[in-house]
Amino acid sequence: MLRLITMVTALHSSLALSLGSTRVFSCTHPNGMREFRVEGGEPEMYDELSVALAEISAAAPGVLLSIGNAPACGDGAAQLLQNRQSANAQAILRRLALQGRPVISIAEETVSGAAAGLWMAASHRVCTRSTMFSLPECRAGLCPASAPVLCSCTEPHIATYVALTGAQLTAHDCASLQLATHFAQADQMPDLLNELRRCPAPSFPMLVPLQRRTEPAPSDLASLFAPGVGPSINATLLEVFGEAADAADCALRLRAALERARALTQSSAWRTRECADAVVDILEGADKALRASSPSALAATFDAMRSCTSSDLVTPQELAITTDERA
Repeated sequence: MLRLITMVTALHSSLALSLGSTRVFSCTHPNGMREFRVEGGEPEMYDELSVALAEISAAAPGVLLSIGNAPACGDGAAQLLQNRQSANAQAILRRLALQGRPVISIAEETVSGAAAGLWMAASHRVCTRSTMFSLPECRAGLCPASAPVLCSCTEPHIATYVALTGAQLTAHDCASLQLATHFAQADQMPDLLNELRRCPAPSFPMLVPLQRRTEPAPSDLASLFAPGVGPSINATLLEVFGEAADAADCALRLRAALERARALTQSSAWRTRECADAVVDILEGADKALRASSPSALAATFDAMRSCTSSDLVTPQELAITTDERA
């Protein structure tokens, strides 16, 4: 169940919004920062979140969004409703970021489907060791609603790979692929949150806590894009997902690349075998996902990713530059 719960800190005022049988709780801290917490996957709660976000005062210096365990609904109809309800919230978060107000989202555990879209809509995205990211909509016959914002977070061929296959990405993957802008250890989270809630007015140096309490993702985290094999994997995904003409061509390219990689696993060179094994693992998972997904959803998703050109999107770097000017 998706719920927004009040996070109690000293000297803060809170706002409770009641809609129907559920409640949305947000809190406003003394520095003006608006904070929300999201958990679970009840579609209606995304609509309530949109209402709460839309009421943010023009004086609010930023938004803090903590996303706990928020998997996608397993049922296709529920996922469709979830995606539709989250689209407005994603748009509001992006608009706030474009206005120069830091929008900081923290993915604590599973962020999947609509919740993944919320996380990506922020200008500053924090992951932890427990973060698992995915967009599994194609397997339920849907085009991910977060396709545009996904394209603004990473390279186009990687975005297409993630959207078409629903690949599960770890914190290391998210950091390597620029889906995450920051990584935080669990023991740093309480101090990070407290500092964000207490940044003094009127300067609101809200990005200072991110600099102080985050670090590069540890290399010991399991990753699809491990050091040493990442370039080979990236080149293969570019060939398959970046150069294909359509979803059908993408599937054909994938199977051809898979056959070539399998042949290289027999090489006498250790480094060649290591890279080939890693490429085979990823391509086999991608091939299985494409075969299990709805052809119409794959075609729609591929077209959506291609239509998201750089001219109508703002990159994470541009968002960061915009919001850094307020620090």
